[in-house]
Amino acid sequence: MKILLHLIIIVLIFSCNSKTEQESHETQIVSTPTDSSELSDILKVEDTQSPSKKPIETETKQKTVSFNSLKSEPCNVKVTLYVHQNIDSLSKGAIDMFLQVFSEECDNHVEFSEFSQEMIFEVLSKYPKDVAELITKNNYDLNAITSEICCPLLDPAIKPIIKDFETLEISNPKIDSILIALNRALEYQNNE
Repeated sequence: MKILLHLIIIVLIFSCNSKTEQESHETQIVSTPTDSSELSDILKVEDTQSPSKKPIETETKQKTVSFNSLKSEPCNVKVTLYVHQNIDSLSKGAIDMFLQVFSEECDNHVEFSEFSQEMIFEVLSKYPKDVAELITKNNYDLNAITSEICCPLLDPAIKPIIKDFETLEISNPKIDSILIALNRALEYQNNE
């Protein structure tokens, strides 16, 4: 029993001694004097305390998309981003390009589908006459457009869009399909 007690005491002494050595080693590492420029180089951090340096900006600037750089190809998220950034001042050409990017090819493109669906309701809301004119004159993938409209992920204000399209009094099967999709979206929204 005495031997066991002696062994435990010896183990405790060695473990305490080892811990003390470890702490003193850590203290030496922490207290080693280093130049702040060396430290910032090591950490790759800019010294924000220095008055000669500007503080790091916390806001990120969103890159604006130029209309001239856009291509009207299916599922082009950049076109949707352009529409989002310029929603209050879209030209008919921009709306035309936006409607061209809808395609059944985009069914599995989640990023495009979510963002473009949000924007299609914004465009329909703000530019019903332009959308109606473009849809009647051009060949868009109407199945892709109506499938985005009929099952909204968010809760857009659909009743005013329906009212705007009905007041246009345009008799066209393409416009009718948009109205049918909008009414389905309204039903879908009411059933949730």
